[in-house]
Amino acid sequence: MPTRPVEKCRKFQSAVLEETIARLHKKIADPDLFRLFENAYPNTLDTAVLWTGFAWENGSTSTFTDEDLAFVITGDINAMWLRDSANQILSYLPLLEPSNSTQSIAALFRGIINLHSRYIKISPYCHAFQPPPESKIPIGTNYAYHRNVVKPPYDAQRTYDCKWELDSLASFLQISSEYYNSTGDMGPFIKYRWAEAVGVILDAVEAMRTATYTPDGECESA
Repeated sequence: MPTRPVEKCRKFQSAVLEETIARLHKKIADPDLFRLFENAYPNTLDTAVLWTGFAWENGSTSTFTDEDLAFVITGDINAMWLRDSANQILSYLPLLEPSNSTQSIAALFRGIINLHSRYIKISPYCHAFQPPPESKIPIGTNYAYHRNVVKPPYDAQRTYDCKWELDSLASFLQISSEYYNSTGDMGPFIKYRWAEAVGVILDAVEAMRTATYTPDGECESA
């Protein structure tokens, strides 16, 4: 059975995660079941959190704010899917508690909420996005880009792929709610782009309620 990456190769280190694995080692009697848990539960932190850091000040490419950002991939593509990244991190909800540490699960949740807010403002109709420029991670190439016909068109330098998925926007609201319910921390919601992103979501959902066809059977314009 495959094992976890060695410690120096793990993308995100979490003391509370390691304590949880050690504690459950004493609780799970079946060695095969424990090995499965030991390898699977930390997998997102070990392999998919490609970068954590802070947002730049507006207009700067060198001065950072205190706004946490976290870029989380789903497979082998350097792009961040809204729904997938939220659901991956929600696996660690039982470990979430208030913390200002940059190596905490709370910082990871904040980083995803803040980056999702940015992405949704870029395009609420899209579902997968390029790495933030602060990360210095090279943007990915979507070889289907030129075959896609998307209205309104999207910027491939910032957006990796564009498909309308209501559950992508809902996942942002879910992870936001879960973070607040677990920590009581209002910081991500009042200091940065969160309220603006929610406004964009509401506008997009209202726009998508428009019928596809006119009463006489003609296709509505996009």
